Amino acid sequence: MLHLPGTDISKINVPAAIRVGLVIGALVAFSIHVDNPYLALPMGFGALASGLSEAGEEFGRRWRTMLWTTLWLMLSCLIAGLLSDILWAGIIGTAVVALITGYSGTAGPRAGIGGLLSLVVFIVFFGIPDTPLEAVENALAVGLGGLIQALVTIIVGIAAHPRELGLAVQKVPSIWVQMRPHFVWNDRFTRHAFRLSVTVTMATVISNIGSLPDQYWLPMTVAWMTKPDHDGTTTRIAQRIVGTIVGLLIIGFLFNILHLHGIWTAITCMLASALCVAYMNANYAIAVVGVTSFVVPLLFLSGQPSGETLLLRLCATVLAGVMAWASLFLWPLKEVKT
Repeated sequence: MLHLPGTDISKINVPAAIRVGLVIGALVAFSIHVDNPYLALPMGFGALASGLSEAGEEFGRRWRTMLWTTLWLMLSCLIAGLLSDILWAGIIGTAVVALITGYSGTAGPRAGIGGLLSLVVFIVFFGIPDTPLEAVENALAVGLGGLIQALVTIIVGIAAHPRELGLAVQKVPSIWVQMRPHFVWNDRFTRHAFRLSVTVTMATVISNIGSLPDQYWLPMTVAWMTKPDHDGTTTRIAQRIVGTIVGLLIIGFLFNILHLHGIWTAITCMLASALCVAYMNANYAIAVVGVTSFVVPLLFLSGQPSGETLLLRLCATVLAGVMAWASLFLWPLKEVKT
């Protein structure tokens, strides 16, 4: 896999992958062991999002990024859970969160990742069918997963780089200061924010009106595919579709043919999340294989059907690609003649 086309070996993050994978494997195994598998989804999401948000940062800033990301994830999960029974309010909430997500990248790549992950969490916990866990319980479980991931990162970081513990962290402008210059018409991030909001909201409406069995899958995939620029979006669409197909085939083979259950679910989530973190910046298609192979088993644990919806998820992924590509024409960038 190191030499697959499009892989930037220098950007493969092995240490973070091992750390994140082990934590997620332990959390999923714990939820299975205490006979409360519904905890695996929110805790796993929190731990993976926290791990993805910090990858590559200096030690002093790393844990701060993880804690802030965890806080935003908790808020998104809580609001989504509270609105899950009010369709019109949830659709409006989706539009607002997607709009904010579109602007989050103005504060830097890490803020953009945190915004995207918060949007994904909002979509999933708004669209997922009812589980025994309430909105507050899901939000706390997301926070617990993110917090545990951050604590492990801090402990490992101190052990590996004790001299960096007392180093001052370079101050950066507040998020608002970085976002404010982009609140102008025809700005790159303004176009992206409105396109993302419109497309994700339309995907949410289609999923609910069409009574799709996995109402979160279509808008979630649209969110993952949409980028601020044309080339970035079209490339990501192709990578996402290929990665999703491979991931669904892997999960279908493991859980529907080999019928793996129990601790094997935790092992699958551990390896899949490690793959996702390792390749997120090195090869997005491989990272998507990891994301798909991570999310689907957690959905199985939360009570989602395991076999009959895999084909529907694949079809929804292709539809999401079409919608993400079509969104580029909602507000095209006009070339300025000189």
